Amino acid sequence: MAQEIPTISSTFVPINNVEAPAVHLALGYQFNFSCLLYNDYKGTTNESCNQYITQPIETNDIDYPFVGNFSPKGAIKLAGYNTTEIEAEATSGPIFVYLYINITDPTYDDNNIAHEPFFRMTLYDAGKKKRNTITKRTLSYIGLPPTYLSEYYIESNMQSVPMESLNKTNIILRLSPRSFLLEEEQEQRHLTIISTLGTIAAYYSSIAFIYVFLFGVDSITPWGVIHGGCCGCRKVKHKTREVIYETVHSPDMEANLPDTEINLKTLIQKVNDLEKFKRYIGNNFIDTKLYE
Repeated sequence: MAQEIPTISSTFVPINNVEAPAVHLALGYQFNFSCLLYNDYKGTTNESCNQYITQPIETNDIDYPFVGNFSPKGAIKLAGYNTTEIEAEATSGPIFVYLYINITDPTYDDNNIAHEPFFRMTLYDAGKKKRNTITKRTLSYIGLPPTYLSEYYIESNMQSVPMESLNKTNIILRLSPRSFLLEEEQEQRHLTIISTLGTIAAYYSSIAFIYVFLFGVDSITPWGVIHGGCCGCRKVKHKTREVIYETVHSPDMEANLPDTEINLKTLIQKVNDLEKFKRYIGNNFIDTKLYE
């Protein structure tokens, strides 16, 4: 049970927009870049988003020493676009983010064919996921509702699109939503102490049923700790023995005297004892009224 790996259940919820992801740019050449938001599919309506850009700085990395960042921090929410112009006018919010990267390193030889990129635009599609992870596993072991830690992460896909190489030092990175569905994943645990005890009880009940079916109910007698002395069972057992001993006597062989009067008194006493025992059985064990 402790080694059980929780299963993951996934649900999909439609959403109206997706937050633009943060992008970390690292190149081997010095560059700068700018940001534009496109509010329609054709790109005729746009606005600047340079306030979310950190221009590259030189680091100590050998392969990619120049590093810049685009970090909207949830301020840009990308919406979907529609096909007709009337519906497009009703679209609220931008639908794309374009990052225009321009290499400015003087050592970059744009006439060198080895430096000419085969693709001029890279499409970066991102989607958000939510994962609910069980934090307090001890509670889930005993069957109580566990507590969850909600974490968000993104799934992304990148592909390059061929474009005319009008400017060899210019690269475009387009950010767009992967889908408008929020996938929520939740961990679930099935094996608990209660379920384990239930399984054991089910096996025990099956074995007891087979035993009773083969050998009858009379073959099962009280046993175990509970019948031996727990919860007052031993006291009830001894009290029952005392009542039976007081009410039902063994026949008094010495009372079988020739005197008819003495024998009659003995029989009356026995009948009274049996009536007391009958009332005791009826009041404590079996309702004898059904058989009268």
